[in-house]
Amino acid sequence: MIEHLNTFTKNGLLIGILSYDRANNIFLFEYDKAFMGFPFGELVIKNNVRKFTSDTIFHLFKIEESYGRDELSNIYNLHNLDSNESQWHMISNFIKKEYPNKGFYFES
Repeated sequence: MIEHLNTFTKNGLLIGILSYDRANNIFLFEYDKAFMGFPFGELVIKNNVRKFTSDTIFHLFKIEESYGRDELSNIYNLHNLDSNESQWHMISNFIKKEYPNKGFYFES
């Protein structure tokens, strides 16, 4: 099963779709055709490649280790999930339009 989240900048500009393929335990990201891409990180557009795959959450969207993340893991019993499942669970369930992560917003 592949789940998708629209990804927006802090200004509400759609930049692309972040997806998680549970069966293969991988993340996918595809830039929106109108977004020119980021000139840094692992999502740099080269040779017109606008789709990316990773075995772990893209660093740009990763929820960093912190006290708050640990508390959410305790409350929702996420410690038994692998890192990818835990990251996806937090992004898709806890970070909504009003809670930016590194300046990005996610909506289903």
